[in-house]
Amino acid sequence: MLDARGIKEFHKNGQVEWDIPLHGIPGKRHGLARNYYDTGAIKIERPYNMGVVEGVEYLYYPDGKIWQEIHYVGGKKNGPVKMFYRDGSPELEFVCKDDLRNGTFRRWDESGKLVYEENIVETASGV
Repeated sequence: MLDARGIKEFHKNGQVEWDIPLHGIPGKRHGLARNYYDTGAIKIERPYNMGVVEGVEYLYYPDGKIWQEIHYVGGKKNGPVKMFYRDGSPELEFVCKDDLRNGTFRRWDESGKLVYEENIVETASGV
């Protein structure tokens, strides 16, 4: 459903699936868009600035705990990307520049032990 404030889409059970704010210019997403599980819990929070993803996007487990944190600048992943286990401890961490991995890539096991670390500079044609 589209109205002056934005777009709302619904799950079959009537719960909101997407709530996307729009700016006065048709089709320009502007503000914090939210995607929900069919239970009503937030699944994704994605910030937009005049149609471009800008800021920190959060993805959540169904219980509301943060699963991923992704930084965007100018619509591209720029900055840290973090993934977490359900208990909140880190699972993966790396840095992106213009959507490409650029820097130290780390992975932890569920006990919190660092199990992998490598410096990665990814190019458009691969690593």
